[in-house]
Amino acid sequence: MASKKTIVAVCMDGSKHSDYAIEYYMEKVHRADNEVHIIHCGNYKAMESLSMSMAPADPGLLQSVIADEEKRIADIMEHIK
Repeated sequence: MASKKTIVAVCMDGSKHSDYAIEYYMEKVHRADNEVHIIHCGNYKAMESLSMSMAPADPGLLQSVIADEEKRIADIMEHIK
């Protein structure tokens, strides 16, 4: 009988606390046959304040906010690797 694969999700936000969480998992819990998924959600908060404006949003400004967040996400992902 084949053993069931254990799927583990670890949420990472780029903080020291999430670094400690993944270190703890790897040192104390991880098994070689586990499938590990690292999860990170982008946070486009700056867009919230832009959307509350009564005037139409400037597409260039929106693209800039999105690009900034994508850079932040890429930096976090590189750190996680």
